[in-house]
Amino acid sequence: MKSVTTKVTLILCFLLMYACNCDNWILYRATSEYFPLSVGNRWVYKKGDELRFVEVCSETIIGGYSAFVIRNNFQDEFWKINEGRIEKLIQRYIIIAGNEYLLKRRWGIRYQIPLIWGNHWNDYERDSINVLGQNYSFEYVANWQIVGCEDVITPAGSFIESYRLDFFEEITINGEHEIYQGSEWLAPNVGLVKRVINGQEELLIDYTIVNK
Repeated sequence: MKSVTTKVTLILCFLLMYACNCDNWILYRATSEYFPLSVGNRWVYKKGDELRFVEVCSETIIGGYSAFVIRNNFQDEFWKINEGRIEKLIQRYIIIAGNEYLLKRRWGIRYQIPLIWGNHWNDYERDSINVLGQNYSFEYVANWQIVGCEDVITPAGSFIESYRLDFFEEITINGEHEIYQGSEWLAPNVGLVKRVINGQEELLIDYTIVNK
């Protein structure tokens, strides 16, 4: 009888410890930043032999919105936080007679925060635009879903409890399609640590997160 009681006690202790650990991880994920936008934060990624440098450079106002300037391989991108969403300014250009013209500028939903396992979101727009007397059809479709939490090993280190997001993005201009699909892994208080897009893997190799 004593043996049975001891076993039951051990099982209950194990279950209690497991439950407490799960609660701790849930709290940890809930209070972590998965896309830390602070000036000075920087990340370096490697895909094959190619390096990609990303840095949060400054804050600015664009289109009446407060936004962050993120330099992605020496080209400026604009990101903002808006009502529980992290959005990126999408800008599409066309070439006419050797000159570049802006076709479309819009804020696209990239992440919906806080990140919660099982959440999914969509973004869609269809438009007809006239440039120099010529009409262009524009269509944007994006689907994102958080499919789980995984541990990720990269040259920059090991990252536990990283959210995995699967995505599909398609841009169509006058019937010509650009399709991007794959997965991203976002680590707590670090951000993007791994990405697989159209079958190509990109890994974090170095990063700096400034203290607030």
